[in-house]
Order: sequence, then structure tokens, then C-alpha cells
Amino acid sequence: MAAGCSPVTFRPTAPEALYLAVLAALAFLIQFLITPAVPSGPDATTYLAIAQEQLANSGFWSDPDSLVRNFWSVAYPTVLAGLMRVSGGSLGVVVLLQSVLTSTLVVIPWILTRRLPKLVQYVAPAVLVLTPGLWWMGTTIGYEATLAWLLGFSLAIAWIVFERGRSTSSTYRRLDIGLALVSGLLAAGALLTQSKVLVVLPVIGYLLFRGGRGPLVAGFTGLILGLLPWMIRNLLVLGTLNPLSNNGGYNLWVGNNPDAANGGSMLIAPPVPTGESMTSAAVKFIVSQPERWIELLWSKAGRLMQPVFVYPEQLPVGPARGLLHFYAGLLSVLIAIGVVAFLGAWLLGGRRRVLSVTPLGAFVALWFLVHLPFIAESRYMTSILPVTVTVSVSAWAWVFYRWRGSQSISADEAHAQVQSLERRGMPVSLDLSVPSWRSEEIVVDSTCIEQTSTLMVPAQECGLPEEQHSWPALFVRTLKDVLLDVDSGLVFAGDRVIAQSGSGTRASRDSAFVSGATFRLQEVTPTNLRGPIAPLGDVHHHYHFVMETLPRILHARAYRPDVTFVTSAVLAPKYLALLEAWGINLVVAVSGSVMKSSEVILVDQPQLFWPRRVDVDAVRSEFVRDNSPAAMDERIYVSRKNVSRSLRDEDVLQAALLELGVRSVVLEDLSFVEQVKLFRGTSLVVASHGAGLVGLAFMSQGARVIEVTSGEVFEECYRRLAAIRGLDYTCLQISGSIDAPQGEAGGVIEQLAPLGL
Repeated sequence: MAAGCSPVTFRPTAPEALYLAVLAALAFLIQFLITPAVPSGPDATTYLAIAQEQLANSGFWSDPDSLVRNFWSVAYPTVLAGLMRVSGGSLGVVVLLQSVLTSTLVVIPWILTRRLPKLVQYVAPAVLVLTPGLWWMGTTIGYEATLAWLLGFSLAIAWIVFERGRSTSSTYRRLDIGLALVSGLLAAGALLTQSKVLVVLPVIGYLLFRGGRGPLVAGFTGLILGLLPWMIRNLLVLGTLNPLSNNGGYNLWVGNNPDAANGGSMLIAPPVPTGESMTSAAVKFIVSQPERWIELLWSKAGRLMQPVFVYPEQLPVGPARGLLHFYAGLLSVLIAIGVVAFLGAWLLGGRRRVLSVTPLGAFVALWFLVHLPFIAESRYMTSILPVTVTVSVSAWAWVFYRWRGSQSISADEAHAQVQSLERRGMPVSLDLSVPSWRSEEIVVDSTCIEQTSTLMVPAQECGLPEEQHSWPALFVRTLKDVLLDVDSGLVFAGDRVIAQSGSGTRASRDSAFVSGATFRLQEVTPTNLRGPIAPLGDVHHHYHFVMETLPRILHARAYRPDVTFVTSAVLAPKYLALLEAWGINLVVAVSGSVMKSSEVILVDQPQLFWPRRVDVDAVRSEFVRDNSPAAMDERIYVSRKNVSRSLRDEDVLQAALLELGVRSVVLEDLSFVEQVKLFRGTSLVVASHGAGLVGLAFMSQGARVIEVTSGEVFEECYRRLAAIRGLDYTCLQISGSIDAPQGEAGGVIEQLAPLGL
């Protein structure tokens, strides 16, 4: 069956849709109430003149001077002309329609915060509605509202493609490509509205790139298609394909002129020195007077962060106006602090909750910085208000969660809280291996993959005793009338969690409480998916993915080839590529989702750090198709130079091993298929304890393995894996210290000597 990655839609639930509709209506009502009797705005006279000329002059588009030889960007005057044509020239109707357009911007923060906590999803759109900058955009004659809509929705659509991840299903691939095409068209409109959009296009391109090559190409195609008509017009009329306005030199000169009015913002540029262009004059000033230029930069940075004030005409000077002034200033300061805090947390390696909107932080930073070399006015930042508010609210939410988590309480109070939560969130376990009427109600079919089995693990001289372990029979089942919690992979039958679900890192009952799955089932409306579906499993750790997740995928697919796997995790590209090559159907759902289907396929959960022979064989069969003996001509040392848990002076050990014919490899430099091939042809592996040793599953029987550990971080999974594969395993115990927790190269060399490599 063709591979498929079928991401969950961003369609809001009924309460969310109602909430957004109420916010949009509130935003429109506020703008309607403060709309001035005579609409005006920055450059309004010029924009209106250009729009009226478009309506009156049939030769407008072929006239080289129609936009002062492309000095003015074309998009907003054209939108304005269209609105005036619809309204019969009434500016009141124009502002009304523009207010409707601006009110829809509340959808953007909701889209951008889809994976964040509910607090952020609900607060960010509300803060946007209450921001005076939004009111100003909707009630003024200026390009800001048009730019905010075009650029904001271009980014939001790209964000949807980014969040959904790589789509390999033909249906969803076409959908993502269509969305990317629309994003590119909107970006083209934004670029024709304000040329500085060029600096944030890489962020939109990055988001589409993360969605796959197809969306990236579609987005670029949409951008070109959107610009092409204007490029052709400019070529025919002006002799150039350049679609951008040519007022950059003017803005650069005015923004870097010590004599410019208002500290770098004015309508008419001062005279340029004889023999200079505006661009060269500005550059000469910057080079010749760097101190003054830096002062201007600070001045312009401050101006960009100033709030945009809006006062209804009926509000006279007095306490009410002062209160509105205070409100606008305070809200602007809070938003600015949030953005600065986010960028600081980003640069200093902040928490994941903040980093989940990292591309948006880059977007805001780039938009802010691009204005510093030119004219700077506070209104320039209003066009990205939906994004700025999203970043700021995310940062404040992070601070709130950190603060709430740091509040100290007494031991008795903490115990009481945990007990209260356990009464609500610790479910009863339903063990499908125990016959009961509950099991009979939900189990449609079951197949035994492996009967009861045991494993004997030899003792080691380093002090590890002999082990014997037994597994119960392994089953794969088809279930009905159950719910799947996507984040944890747990399956629930009513108020009971099925013991055989989950990742295996802990009992399903405990996992349901710790992960919050029980609470989600009480609060979240389940999403219907056409079956059969199955939980994907752990994708955050290489060992668990290869030895536990992949076998469950293979068992489920062998049982039902049409099964679709569900997860909310962001998969690493190497895992996505592997699942695509295997033809695995995948749904990447929004975090916090609960799914239901007519058929849920469940493979018994693995046991922590006890690999199972049937699982190892299943993975081997997918990678080692040729059962002929491998030519074991490799002797390798697995280096951990790219990770934190590495030996001190590892290069000394590598040099010593090289003299013994053991070469060093860095597994991160190899694809997973290349790693399999490497281990299959290896007769000796020397390695510190780490996930790279999962390659033991692909070594040939009788090959030698030396696992090095200081005991600082050690699990016996690789010793057990070696026993399953019939490998000659040696645990090499070395000493660690506070300065070298994983040990030193000298200790390894000393203990390797008696082993006769």
C-alpha cells in the first residue's frame, strides 16, 4: 500500500469556532465605534490619488509615471481602487470593509498557537483584539491592514504545512501543495504591498521546506505567479522585470540623514549633496559618522516599539483620553517585553514551550531589524501584530508556567494535591490477557505472534549476574468502541486503560496518570478517523524506536496491511524517511487529540529494556533480506564525540585502537540503512554505552561486542540484545569521576589490553 502521512486538519471545534467568531465581532465593533467621520492616514492623499487615477484613467497601467515610475508599491492602491469601485467612492464603506478584513486576523494567532497550551490558544487572539494597533489599521487609509492580512495569512498557511510535517499520502500531499501555492500567492501580494516583505520570505520558505520538497516548490511557484503580471507590466512599460518599488534609496537617505525631521521620518527628503545619489549619500553618512548613525539606530528602534494610539473623535481631552493613552502604552510595553524575553530565551536555549514558536520569533526579529536602516515609524510594526502578539503571549505563558511550577508548598499540601489528582486521573487497568466480559465487548479479533518464551543471559566478570527472563505470549488485537490518546499512545475502554497499550516505559495505568491522558479523555471531544488505526509508539529515543516501536509497527502491518498509525510527535527526518520507504500510513495529529475509530489495532506493549527475539527478528527481516553469511571484515569503535556522554580524551583511545586495526565511526554521519550494513559486516564493536549499540541487532552470530561503562549511565538492554543474537559480549567496567563521569580513555586502554584485540 502506498505510504501516507495524513495530518490532522486545523479545523476548530465548535467552542473554538464560536470563540473566534465572538472575538472577530468584538474587533469589528470596536473599529466601528471609533471610525473617524473623515477617514485619513499616512500617505492617504497619495494612495487615494493613485486609486482615483486607476478608476479614471484607462491608460493607467501603460503609463510609466502612473506610480511615479514604480516609486509607490502597487498592491494597496489597487485594493483601495477596488474597494472604492464597490462602494461607489465612499471612504466610509472602504473603512468598513477594511475593518471586516482586519477583524479576521484573529484567526492567525489561533493557527500559530495550535500546538501550545489552551491558555495560549485562547489568550493570544483576545490580546490581538484588544490591541490599539489593530483598531488603527482597520480605521485608517494605509497599506498596513492589507499587508497584515496578506502577510499574516501567508505565514499562517505555511505554518499549517510546517506543523503537519512531511506528507507522503497522495491525497494530503496534494492538499499541502495547494496550501503552499496559496501561501506563495499571498506572499506575492504582500511583497507588492511593501518591498521589505522580502526579508521575511526565508521564514515562510523554511516552513514550507519543512513540509517537504513539494510544498516548497509550490510556494515558490505561487510567489512567481503572483509577481509575474506586474513583472511583465514593468518590463513592457519601464524596461525592467523588477517587481519591487524603487523607493529604497529615498527611505535610506531620509532614515540616515542627520538633518531629517522627526529623527529620521519625514515626507520630503532633504537635498542630496551634488554628484551623489540618495543611496550613496546615505552610505557615506553611515561610514563617515558611525557614532551619529548608531544614535539614529537607537532612536529608530525606540520609535518602532512606540504604541500606535487611536482616539475616537468623540473622546475629548481629559481623564478618559488619558486612561486610553495609559492602556495603549502599558499593553505595548507588555507585548515588547514578551517579545524581548522570547528572543532572550531563544538565544540562551530556552524551554521547549517557548522554542515551539521559534520561527515566529525569527520572523518578528527580521521584520524589526529590516526597518532600522530606513525610515522608522511605529506604524510599521502593526502589520505583523498577529505574529508579535503570538510570540509575546507564548513567552508570558512560559513565564507563568515556570512561576506556577516553582511555587513552594508544604509536603502535606503536596501529598493532598497528588492524592486528589490520583482519585481523578488514575484509571483502573483492563488486562486483555485476563478473560472478562469487558474484554469480550471490545476485542473483535486477536492473533498470537509468539508463544511464551524465555531468555538466559550469561553473567559478566564486571559483576553483572546471570539473568533469566520470561515473556508472556505476544498478541496483536483488533479493538472496537475504544479511544486512543494520541500523545501517550494509550488506549481506553470507557474509564479503563488497557494494560497492553502505551510505550512500555511504565505500566499503562501509571502512564495514563503521569501523561494526563485520563484528564484529556474527560475534556477533549474525540476526532473520528477511518480505521483501522494504531498508536505509533516512542519516537524520541533511538533504542526505543528501533527495538520497540518498529517491531510493533511491523507486527501491526503484517496483521492489517491497511493500518494507519497515529502520533502527535514531530518525527526526525531519518525516521520519516524510513517509514515512507516501508509504505507506512501515518497521521500526525495535533497534540492533545483523542481519536476514535471503528477498528483500533493494538500490539502488546514491550517490556522496558528487555528486547524480544520475535521483535529483533522482525526488524532484521526488513533490513537484512539476504540471509547469506556476511563478510565480517570490519572492526569498529563507535565514537560519541557529538554527544554529551563521551569519554575524556577519546582521541587517545581512537589512536590506540587504530593501531590494533579498529577504526572509529560516527553513526550520526550515516543513514540508518548504512548503519545496518556497517554492523552486519562487523566482527568487533567497541563502544561506550549508548543508543548506537542498537546496531547489535544486525550483527552476525559469533561477532564480538565490548561495551564500555563507568556505571554513570547504564542499562542492560544491549547485553540482553547480544544474548538474543548469540554474540560474544563483554562488559568493560571503568572508573568515572566528578570531572569525567563517563570515564577516561586511559582506563579503557588499560582494560582492553588483556582482552587480546
